[in-house]
Amino acid sequence: MTESIATNMYKVIDNVLSKRDFLNIQNTCFGKLDWVYSKNIAFSLGDNPDPSQYMMNHIFFQNKPFVVSEYINLLFPILRELNVEEFFRCKANFYPKTSEVIEHEYHTDSWGNDQERSHLVALYSVNSNSGYTVLNIGEKIKVESVENRLIIFDGKIEHASTSADDDVRVNLNFCYTSKTRQKKGVQRTPFAYS
Repeated sequence: MTESIATNMYKVIDNVLSKRDFLNIQNTCFGKLDWVYSKNIAFSLGDNPDPSQYMMNHIFFQNKPFVVSEYINLLFPILRELNVEEFFRCKANFYPKTSEVIEHEYHTDSWGNDQERSHLVALYSVNSNSGYTVLNIGEKIKVESVENRLIIFDGKIEHASTSADDDVRVNLNFCYTSKTRQKKGVQRTPFAYS
């Protein structure tokens, strides 16, 4: 059963994919992907002064420079849900387990040198853990990491990731634009679709 919370700033959808599609993504992320070490958690931060804070990532797709993973087909069920018009980047993020939950710096997601272009960000939780994402929308909204949960928000919204203290934390990060959906003659925003 899909459940969602929507505002004019963000949307959270639980159980967004079928069990089969979800398990296909989870099993691949935990069993087949090649992960690349990154000493920086947010690109805007430069060199991370704390070497114990790092992440691993796997690029599924990137348009600048052009990269396509052999596992790109895993994303198709999510891309359909997002109603993607133009796709700029998707990467998997792997945060190692830490002794306590560490909240990372606030940042915005962009791709290439085109940081001012209007776009959306979607974060898909691959596993449940004690980590979370914080959206800074005037107030700080904490969205917990629950497997098969999707968060969608405007790409200009600052947000922060965290580590988890009970498990590793894995999510998929999408940067894209969306088509406006039509339903019974009413235009719908990405934050208010059924």
